[in-house]
Amino acid sequence: MKSITILLVLALFLSCNPQSNDLQSEVQTIDMARVAFACDCADWVRLNDFNKPNYADSAIFIEAADSTLNLADTLGYNMDIIRFTGQFYIHKGFPKGYHSIESPDKARVFRYLKFKVIKSNYRESQHLNEKND
Repeated sequence: MKSITILLVLALFLSCNPQSNDLQSEVQTIDMARVAFACDCADWVRLNDFNKPNYADSAIFIEAADSTLNLADTLGYNMDIIRFTGQFYIHKGFPKGYHSIESPDKARVFRYLKFKVIKSNYRESQHLNEKND
């Protein structure tokens, strides 16, 4: 009887503790812009979510499926627009390897398999930095 109780408790615990690797089955292609929020929080927003009054609540973390897909240092500037293809994790969380000294809220994480740059603000950012030097 004791072993049955232990098995039931273990089954209940595992069902309440979602696996962090569970991806939705649907592969999607979505256009997102990076928003430089003043926090270590999720900072990518779908373009169609900008019409929402609190679009920051819809912010998403991104995660490369492998290291060869990491965004270059010249990408990820404020309002860069990138078309990502991949899948959302089923549960909110943080991207693999994410570290923060803050305590940001968990958010949806989009694991991308490929990306295409639609708009980069790298040059504009560099131009502003040169003016301020």
